[in-house]
Amino acid sequence: MTKWDWNGARWWKFDFHTHTPASVDYGKGSDQPALRERSPEDWLLDYMRAGVDCVAITDHNTGSWTDPLKKALQELRTSGHSDYRNLYLFPGMEISVQGGIHLLAILDPSKTSADLDALRGAVEYEGTPGHSDGVTRKSFVEVVDLIVSADGIAIPAHVDEKSGLFQEHHGTSLQQILNCSNIFALESANTCSVKPPLYVNMKTNWTEVVGSDSHHPAGNADQRYPGSHFTWVKMGSPNIDGLRLALMDGQLSVQRSLNMVGDPNEHGNLVIESVEIRHARYMGRAEPFIQTFNPWLNAIIGGRGTGKSTVVEFLRNALHRKGELPEELKQEFEKYKQVYADREDSGLLTDEAVISAIYRKNGYRYRVQWSSDCNAEVLEEAESGEWCHAEGDIQQRFPVRIYSQKQIFQLARTPLALLRIVDEAPEVGKNSWLEKWKTEESRFLSVRAQIREIERFNIDKSHQ
Repeated sequence: MTKWDWNGARWWKFDFHTHTPASVDYGKGSDQPALRERSPEDWLLDYMRAGVDCVAITDHNTGSWTDPLKKALQELRTSGHSDYRNLYLFPGMEISVQGGIHLLAILDPSKTSADLDALRGAVEYEGTPGHSDGVTRKSFVEVVDLIVSADGIAIPAHVDEKSGLFQEHHGTSLQQILNCSNIFALESANTCSVKPPLYVNMKTNWTEVVGSDSHHPAGNADQRYPGSHFTWVKMGSPNIDGLRLALMDGQLSVQRSLNMVGDPNEHGNLVIESVEIRHARYMGRAEPFIQTFNPWLNAIIGGRGTGKSTVVEFLRNALHRKGELPEELKQEFEKYKQVYADREDSGLLTDEAVISAIYRKNGYRYRVQWSSDCNAEVLEEAESGEWCHAEGDIQQRFPVRIYSQKQIFQLARTPLALLRIVDEAPEVGKNSWLEKWKTEESRFLSVRAQIREIERFNIDKSHQ
């Protein structure tokens, strides 16, 4: 009941650097022969069980496992495997570039092994695919440009370790790379590693990511493994354009796993999921008008007269919030509740109009329906997916505050209006505080009355 594939961006768990048995050093150790026999399905399940969302396949100078992994992913999807979860594969390579530097090339999920073969040929890698026994004829900057020409993203790999940019290049050669406008991200293995003085002095600010660089399956605690290191990336859809925008956005959209505690997609327990309008005068006539939301900021953008305010006011209808309008606006609001009689009538509904809002509360989904005859109904979604009638007062069960543009304008003109809204908030609880105050005040007055009675009795008794 808590799963929600909402509109807009969310945080995705992204492993930027991985290896498959296509890399000659995969599974390095005593059990390497057995590990190199692992299937594409086994490899994918490692990441699925680790809860990873996106994986860049970056074998040493080869993309040979890209197509087999895509095929295995499709088979897992259709077979209904118990451990299956959605996984986005980004084809790529860890290219050994002239000078001994390792560079990650990440392409769009739509790319294939053939695209990576073409890229390896373009950069003129002279070694063996799957090995790091050679380097490219092309220079570092030229390789970066060729990756970008293939609509890819170039990320210097483990810059603070062996074969990393900051370990292998200094002076003029490093300065040339730092000036490359097509690089805007780097992979660093250690958050505490010190950047070269040249990087700092040139005020370079590449976005930092981390990948597992795993050469072993899950469960090898002494090695990097799927899920051991990853980066949270905020995107709408996992594709190369979304990834590029996130990396260019920096820390607002990219966070290393160690820098973010908990699930960044966790949201409030009270959320409006969508509003649906059927058979209104200008909306939902041919087919239902459905506006979906996400759990954070939503912006409805459009020209004058396109229905932005109408969506807001119809939502007010469904959630029974007319009473929160100032008196000056209540009469104007009536047109959103009226069935129009003729072309001159200002009513915005038809006899068949139905407005419903999906409201998420504490992990459950509710549908609040309102029709043009002012009938309202609350439905709760069962685990089976069926909607069942539910009891309760709409205003109390589904708290929300709705402010139209005109309403905000009225609030700005009213002294202490904002303070009154704060007082009405459940967290402040002024109404309950006033009730307690009145109770204590009544008790105090009652005690004072008793004291006066006793004092009069004592005075009368002293006069006798």
